[in-house]
Amino acid sequence: MEKSETAKILAKAALIDNRKIDRETVEAWHEVIGHVPYDIAMAALTIHRRTSSDYLVPAHIISNLRKARELHALEVNRLRALDPPKPAPRTKMPEWFRDAIASFGKIPEDQ
Repeated sequence: MEKSETAKILAKAALIDNRKIDRETVEAWHEVIGHVPYDIAMAALTIHRRTSSDYLVPAHIISNLRKARELHALEVNRLRALDPPKPAPRTKMPEWFRDAIASFGKIPEDQ
């Protein structure tokens, strides 16, 4: 993940525990969890918050990776199931409709 994403992880944690976030904190966390994909790390944070009242440290993210990957995969599959069907291939637009779109919002010149 990018350092900016690590900062987002910390910002999410701060919403609950009011931790101080600065550049050095982001750097330190990124050294430990920077290899973890952002979505997975966020899922690991959520798992920790749901299952523990301990102050979040990077080791909690790492220890919840397996569960987070499973949770993330379930969410991705759920969203795929909700995807709308693909539209039919485009057919040629009638000329009158193309003209109407081209003139939409324009004031006729004779007015």
